[in-house]
Amino acid sequence: MDIQDLVIEFNKNLFLSLEEKNVDYTVLRGYENLPAKVSHDLDIYIFQNEGDCFEKTFQDIIVELGAAIVKVRKLYGVLKYIILVNDEFVLIDVILKLNFKSFIYSDAPALLRNKKNHNDIDVLKEGAEAAVVLMKELLMHKKVKSWGNAYERLVFCVDKDEAGFCDALSNYLSEELIIKLVNNIKNREWKNIELNANEIRYSIIKSNWKKYKFRSIIECIRWFCISLKDRVRPCGFLAAVIGPDGSGKTTLVNEVCSSLEQAGHGEVFIKTNHLSMNFKILPNLSTVLSILTFNRFKKRNDSDLSAFQGYYSGMQEQPNSKLRSIVYILWYTIDLCIGHFVVRKKKASSELMFFARYYYDYYYQRNNMNAPKFLLQICQYLVPKPDLVFYIDRDAEDIFACKPELSLNEIKRQQGIIQALAKTYSNFRCIDGSVGIDGSTKQIVGHIVNELVLRNGFSLTSN
Repeated sequence: MDIQDLVIEFNKNLFLSLEEKNVDYTVLRGYENLPAKVSHDLDIYIFQNEGDCFEKTFQDIIVELGAAIVKVRKLYGVLKYIILVNDEFVLIDVILKLNFKSFIYSDAPALLRNKKNHNDIDVLKEGAEAAVVLMKELLMHKKVKSWGNAYERLVFCVDKDEAGFCDALSNYLSEELIIKLVNNIKNREWKNIELNANEIRYSIIKSNWKKYKFRSIIECIRWFCISLKDRVRPCGFLAAVIGPDGSGKTTLVNEVCSSLEQAGHGEVFIKTNHLSMNFKILPNLSTVLSILTFNRFKKRNDSDLSAFQGYYSGMQEQPNSKLRSIVYILWYTIDLCIGHFVVRKKKASSELMFFARYYYDYYYQRNNMNAPKFLLQICQYLVPKPDLVFYIDRDAEDIFACKPELSLNEIKRQQGIIQALAKTYSNFRCIDGSVGIDGSTKQIVGHIVNELVLRNGFSLTSN
């Protein structure tokens, strides 16, 4: 059975499990090809308000089906899941309240009246589907969803089930406004609908006030608190790759970032950032020294660039003096320390930060052989700690044959130091670099995903 068949089986069993546990649900949209295929993500509305209770039930179902929860975001009335099913990512939004910033725009009674069965799965009838899709886009973005066949789908749904469209919105929009929306959709007047976005928002807020009174204010405050908590919750990731020069660190980081930006994976991290050895908040120290000494300071590497492009290019210079190493380490430690604020911001934004080098390089780099070990250990506790550090384990002879930047003995020396570091720190992971770029990329992606799964209290190996 291939991966796609396993995902189809997972979808079938998911809905069967919901029914077995007497969970009343309906799929909101994109159900035409279910359970064989999900168009983008799966939106499931749950007809019960016990969110905390259902969250536990849903997570139990996921584990029972042999999948793992990679990420979960808890918003007001929404649980957003990214689930790993045999190397395939499945995106599921569990909707407990159809709302815009805590203001309800359609409720359970209306949706219960407008659901049907499709391939043994409970889904919304066409009219209610159109109402939910339109409100979701219009209230959040003041736009009508336009990609794909969205326009034609709206027209089709309203033409087929106008009564259901009106019924789904009747408790929160005026009859006059609903009729106006129906006519705009049938006549494909999308700009007119978008011009009415503010009027629709005001009508929904007004209806919520009439229906729920002061409770609507309390729920609005609750929405604000939940949204704030979600914004500051660290759901991003900080990773680094280390290894001797020539072991392919930069290429590997590029491949990992590219892999995680592909369809499906793109929901795991909103954005991937390939970084060098620091955040570049401070200018290069060599540039600063050149200015302060009126250009009398000249970077030694610039004296003869051609000397550093052939054999032993990393062996051309003598190691830095102790003083020079201390200055460089302290300067870039300050840069990394300031980077704590960058890390916090990007983690809250669900971004991946991936360094092709990191602070640990100072332990084994040839030009810092004279650096005081106590200074390295002190500064290490000041810089942001990566969630994972990957050591690319390749045969020294292979590295030398492919890219002889360092001598064979120097490569082996650096590998020995890195292997000792890997035994010291729990966040180090050894990657078998002998399997090539694709194999190494898959290993790193697997470790990152597994770490995300562990954050949710699960384990890939147990599934």
